[in-house]
Amino acid sequence: MKRAIVIWLAILIIMSGIVGFVYTSTGTDSIYGETPEEELICYHYENDGTIKGSGPSSVIITGATEPFPVDAGAKIAVITVSSDKNIDLYIKDPCDTIVESSATAETTETIEITNPSPAGEWAAWITHYSNESQPLNSADYHIIIDVYYYFVGFTFFPSTPTILDNTHFTAVSYANIGNIENWTWAFGDGKVGYGKNITHQYVTKGKYTISLKATYENGSEEEYTKDILIHNLSPTAVIFATPLIVEIGDTVTFDASESYDIDGNVTGYYFDFGDGETTGWGADFSKSHLYTTTGVYNVTLKVKDDDDVTATDTVTIKVTKVKEPKGFIPGFETTTLLIAMLGVCAILLKRRQKSRDTSWKEYQ
Repeated sequence: MKRAIVIWLAILIIMSGIVGFVYTSTGTDSIYGETPEEELICYHYENDGTIKGSGPSSVIITGATEPFPVDAGAKIAVITVSSDKNIDLYIKDPCDTIVESSATAETTETIEITNPSPAGEWAAWITHYSNESQPLNSADYHIIIDVYYYFVGFTFFPSTPTILDNTHFTAVSYANIGNIENWTWAFGDGKVGYGKNITHQYVTKGKYTISLKATYENGSEEEYTKDILIHNLSPTAVIFATPLIVEIGDTVTFDASESYDIDGNVTGYYFDFGDGETTGWGADFSKSHLYTTTGVYNVTLKVKDDDDVTATDTVTIKVTKVKEPKGFIPGFETTTLLIAMLGVCAILLKRRQKSRDTSWKEYQ
């Protein structure tokens, strides 16, 4: 108890700057898993240092500080210090508050912090206690800091999948403790799958919540969920016209019944007849139209699906003048009619004259 009180008093003294320390370091740190494809992502730090101090030979505590970063979502931070002298280990959070300690005055100290929070710069404070039984001298140490983020996630390809695609999923594990023995997928459409790499095809467009669960060799599990959107496919517009060549005054019938939407329904049809007249959007897939002037007309059909995505198709109509009968001579009918009428009149006159001659002979 007395020793603990002395330690805490000394901590306060050092924090107040009354007693200083000299800290030498040649440490290195690294972040593993800088690409999403790597299974192991963690912060790893190692350093060799020396603690030196000055003060009364009766009671003195000197220390060295080793900072390390903790990001949001960290699961476990493991700090291990070994020394040639008896040491104590304290962990400070970003607010400079001691949150964990291992003050056993042994040559090796280890602290594990589960779910360290808040994110920021943490620090390991290594102290060396000296008194008459353990004269003041330097203490060499070796520190190892590992911050584990055992998350899981996944990537998928193509980035905008549709119901026509076999979507390729790849599990990405941010696991630092043990090996992952199994990946379990729930695709949000009632189907499941297993394995790090897997393909899946959706039959209906829309948003799905995918759950990926990783099971580690130690039996622990980590689950990750993410929404994926199966994108809409554009409809297909198809237009037919009967006939393609017409005379003025003839009706053309347009048929769009073969238009379709592979992942939904065609909900509207729009006909532009190319002569300034349109139908507007409607539910009828068949329309008739009468052209009043000659020319070539590009008729456009638009269709839209249940996501209001549109598609178009065109057909060309040729409108000609009314054709005259073959061998037709302008005015021929009138001339023929006059000749015929004159012929009839001549016949009738001739018959009348003959009738008169017969009657006169009989009278005589």
